Amino acid sequence: MDPGQWEELRAWYREALSGRAASLESLLPAIGSEPVDVDATRQVIDIAQALRGSGGSYGFSTVSAAAGVVAAEPRDRLLPKLLGLIDLLRRCASHEDGPGRRAGRWLAFATDAPSSWDGEDPSDTELEGAWKRAADALGVDDQELARRIAVRLGIDLADPAAADGFAARLVPPALALEHGILPISENGTQIVAASANPTDVSAMATLERATGRVAHLDVLPPSTLHRILVARYGEPAGARILDVVVPAANLDRGAFRNDAPDPLTILVVDDEPGARLFCRTVLEREGYRVIEAEGGREALDTLSANPGTIDLALIDVLMPEMDGRELMKNLREDPVLVGLPVIVLTGLQSTGSEAKLMEQGADDYLRKPVEPPILIARIRAILRRVRATQTP
Repeated sequence: MDPGQWEELRAWYREALSGRAASLESLLPAIGSEPVDVDATRQVIDIAQALRGSGGSYGFSTVSAAAGVVAAEPRDRLLPKLLGLIDLLRRCASHEDGPGRRAGRWLAFATDAPSSWDGEDPSDTELEGAWKRAADALGVDDQELARRIAVRLGIDLADPAAADGFAARLVPPALALEHGILPISENGTQIVAASANPTDVSAMATLERATGRVAHLDVLPPSTLHRILVARYGEPAGARILDVVVPAANLDRGAFRNDAPDPLTILVVDDEPGARLFCRTVLEREGYRVIEAEGGREALDTLSANPGTIDLALIDVLMPEMDGRELMKNLREDPVLVGLPVIVLTGLQSTGSEAKLMEQGADDYLRKPVEPPILIARIRAILRRVRATQTP
């Protein structure tokens, strides 16, 4: 296809996105009501699934990724996701493909304060300015405005004091700064972050891609969020955090298969042959090379015999002789192996036990029984974080 035909197709798709945005906007009252209209929910999901399948085909991978967030299970917190998808579709239709920080329109909806824009298009207002105008119109401070947003959108008011180091460990600093999000908590299957724009589906999609967990955004005033992010990560050069507009990366869900000619190698450490066979089957189906070890000592011997060739270790906790904890201790004390990414497989259901595993050196963990899609998602997430830290 020549460039002219490609641009014609993209122009046609932009018009289609504008129509989709209008259709979704017509469903907002039903989705924002109590109880949520079931038929309207089905229509939103149907549209999102169609967009997920079509966006990447026309060069709009951000649309595919964001629509996937809306269409995926669990389908709670649908209202903020729907608002974010509508905003993204409008921006793509008007040649603004980047994620951006313009969010006056959703803020007007969430606060019932559209009069604060006096007939202007609220999407032309930067996020912090939009917050100020809405707060002034309602005669409240940022914290009260955040509380009202949380109630209207059916989400939580973020508590920065509750932020744990385990959620932060899963989110690269560059990602947190790029999207203006503060990791708050994770429970193994979901991750929660604070944002001044809790409808930012691009941030949700990127967060899910980076962590292998379902992402939710709680709301926090931009001034508070900015102060905490600067204290934690430092001020990025050349721009304030919440004003950064960065072209979105390719977020297509199928873009991260390990199809390279030189496949990545994963060491599977488990004393149960059936568990190793399960992991080998799942990993090799995705294009990874697999090396097995029956226990911690054999794993150390294997790593010693294959210096620099193993990209990640998948380690069971409960093993005879040298268990997963002792193996990790050896890895983290070895100057050569200290940086090896490790995912721990655990049958323990205690949050405290999992937190301890992270403290002992695990980069992530999975509870048994392991679901293959989750296993692959976690591996890809960790390998992406490793690549991000190695990029000059």
